[in-house]
Amino acid sequence: MPTSALTVKQLRYFVQVVDAGSISRAAEQLHVAQTALGIQIRMLEEGLSTVLLRRHHNGVAVTKAGRYVYDRGCQILQSVDALPEELAGLAAGTRREVSVGLAPTLMQGIGPRAVREADMRLPGLHLQLTEGLRDQLIKGMHSGEFDYIFTHDVGSGGGLRAMPILRQPLVLISRPGAVPDRSPVPFAEALATDLVVRSDSSHALDVVTRTAVGFGLVPNIVYEIGSLPGLKQMIIQYGTTSIMPVDYVVEAVARGELDMHEIIDPPLEMILEFIMHSAQPPTEVEFPLLAFLDDLLDDFFHQIGAEKRRLGHLTGIVMPTLAKAKTA
Repeated sequence: MPTSALTVKQLRYFVQVVDAGSISRAAEQLHVAQTALGIQIRMLEEGLSTVLLRRHHNGVAVTKAGRYVYDRGCQILQSVDALPEELAGLAAGTRREVSVGLAPTLMQGIGPRAVREADMRLPGLHLQLTEGLRDQLIKGMHSGEFDYIFTHDVGSGGGLRAMPILRQPLVLISRPGAVPDRSPVPFAEALATDLVVRSDSSHALDVVTRTAVGFGLVPNIVYEIGSLPGLKQMIIQYGTTSIMPVDYVVEAVARGELDMHEIIDPPLEMILEFIMHSAQPPTEVEFPLLAFLDDLLDDFFHQIGAEKRRLGHLTGIVMPTLAKAKTA
């Protein structure tokens, strides 16, 4: 069967089987015969020429390919389900405005493309993007300024729900050759270098300071500056160092402008999270927005070589969670 012959029904049945954990439970929930459901799953696997599920005595286990198809299937199904409401909004001449706050590096990475493509990909929505630092974005969520934000290490609670998206290790950054050995640098040695840090409530500095206190150490901070480009320039011109997320400098490192050193004993990291309001989860008309953002994040993370550090997709985390909440 050619891939073009794949059907929405097959994807819907497959997603339900994964959510249910077994074909028999999914058949009961879908009110179809178990044999018929098994045939649809087999046809989907044959159409894609890959194994999506491994059967065992307790149900099914999802293969790596199956997990990918599940995530993409959620995107497709939510787009299909939201289509009638989108068209109704177009017919009425109304568009729902959705405000999203982004951490600076993410704004640089996906913002321009999001603005350029949003109207074409999201006909029922008007997407408004705002760049902000962590504390500003969290404050904006609590005040109702934002519908969603992407920032670091917020966690769920206080009316907000956090979905981990990406692991971001913190690394020591230096001018090329300033730190002779490019092997991993112990945390204590990194703290002893001439550090320049962000003065504008950078969460990376919070992580470094908190960890240093736990080890009875004091960072050797010689300069503070409220600009990431300015910080990078000070490293290049004056031979200082800094500790920041690897994704902030990966392009400069690739161009040979900066050196990057892994930090160990202990390693440091931040978690990029997608934050939504606990009491106001995405509506069906917003599901295409999540799929759109997933596509942008996929391309950006691929560009900076961060695919292996990705912790989840919006369509694979948010949508199934909401679907289960509806049936609970």
